[in-house]
Amino acid sequence: MNKKFWLFSLHRMWGVGLALLLTLSAVPLFAQDDMEEEAAAEAQNCKPADLSTPYDAFKSDTISQKQINIWYSFGSEEFKHEQYIRAVPYFWKVVINDKDGTFKVVYSKIATCYFELAKGEENQAAYLDSTLIAVYRGLEKYPDYVTLHYRAGSIFSTLGKTQCAIPHYEALVAANPQEVSYLKALAGLLFQIQDERCIQYQKKVVELQPDDTEANNLLIQMYQFFGFDPIDPIRDAFLNDTTNVANAMRYGNEAFIIGQYKEALRAANAAIKKEPNNIAALELKAKSYEALDNTSDAISTYREVLKIDPKNTAVLCNIARNYLRLNNFAQAQAQVGQAKRVDPNNGEPYMVMAEIYIAAAEYCSNRRGENKYNLDDKLVFEKAVEELKKAERDPNFRAAANTRRNGLKDFVRTKEDIFMNPRTSIKDECYSWVQ
Repeated sequence: MNKKFWLFSLHRMWGVGLALLLTLSAVPLFAQDDMEEEAAAEAQNCKPADLSTPYDAFKSDTISQKQINIWYSFGSEEFKHEQYIRAVPYFWKVVINDKDGTFKVVYSKIATCYFELAKGEENQAAYLDSTLIAVYRGLEKYPDYVTLHYRAGSIFSTLGKTQCAIPHYEALVAANPQEVSYLKALAGLLFQIQDERCIQYQKKVVELQPDDTEANNLLIQMYQFFGFDPIDPIRDAFLNDTTNVANAMRYGNEAFIIGQYKEALRAANAAIKKEPNNIAALELKAKSYEALDNTSDAISTYREVLKIDPKNTAVLCNIARNYLRLNNFAQAQAQVGQAKRVDPNNGEPYMVMAEIYIAAAEYCSNRRGENKYNLDDKLVFEKAVEELKKAERDPNFRAAANTRRNGLKDFVRTKEDIFMNPRTSIKDECYSWVQ
């Protein structure tokens, strides 16, 4: 195959591809009119003007399914061995002749091929351009294809094409409303262009990760930037009628977000006084105790929730985390075990169990006063890795678990460690609770 077929978009490199590379810089804050004009101009340059490829010539109504399967097999084999240039022609022939969507995933593989080739020293702009052509060709056919939205969003975001990135992250959030990384990215992009919608997405981030100090601080910055007072009107509504549960919860949640934990506790107690079985109020009360370092009362309050909802895996995990703060690893493990039994397909208990193993390895290592991890510590880190692998089975935790697992590569046994000492049992009494 002639190289021009692999670089079919080289003639466009002064269009989308090179334009992207030349825009790699922080987005300054201009006057609103200037920003709107710039945004409109940028939006016109997101999607390549011409999505055609030389491979379109291979489309034929007489191509058999068997032939398509053969092309896919050949392309997949080259892809597996990172021979991306050789994989591309096969993959294009597949998607061009795929009539029923059997090979939807191939659009993502084509995009990956070009994206990986763009990391090389030659023809970077052309390969990047080709990546976007593959992405938009796929999205024309499958507009809700999350993997392609992620590829486009990450490219545009990294290269400073904020307006181009936003629609793709909106699609990602719509498909995965609990995925914090997507919410953070979308909130940040909207904040860059001074769009007030950033607040609603950043609030969701804080709701999902209330202990994320950086996320809380960014939300406060957003409120202040847009001239909003995040607390006074809500506080006034609560004080005007402390028996109004809705107002109490609204004030309590907002107070918690900006770090006024005693006020959040006050509001939660007001709501509970009116509605003793209000789970949201009880959880706010427990979170407030956590933030105030009152771990014992936090655990007790979470147990009140379990009396109402004994199969609440999130609460079981929160109890486990609080026992972990006390270095009570055995109790933390017991709570996680209960959560796993309630919902074995939920990734959160496995994430928490990994946290427990990691914290235990740090604790036991520090207790010995050694500035290194021994074999027992590494075996415990390996148990954390196994828990994270299980967490990855849940799409809601796949990305976070994978990132965390990759971060543990340097803490587990090497091949040399295993050769020198193949022992797999943990002997340190500090880990007597490990099952």
